[in-house]
Amino acid sequence: MKQPIIDRNILISQLLTLNPQVATLLIDLRVDCIGCSLNRFCTVSDLCEYYQLDEESVWDLTMKAID
Repeated sequence: MKQPIIDRNILISQLLTLNPQVATLLIDLRVDCIGCSLNRFCTVSDLCEYYQLDEESVWDLTMKAID
C-alpha cells in the first residue's frame, strides 16, 4: 500500500496515524484537532487558516516533530 505524501495538504487524521508524536505538537499549539471529528477532513493548511497560525512556522514544527 502506498503511503500518503506528507505535505501541507495531508489530512490531520492521516498525519496523526502516521506520526502519533504530532499529537504533542497539536496540544502545545492549543488546537482542538485531536478530539475533533472533522480532523478527517482538515489539512494542516486548514488548521492554520482556522486558528490564524503562521503556516510556515507550524509546518516547520510539524517536520521537527516527525523527525
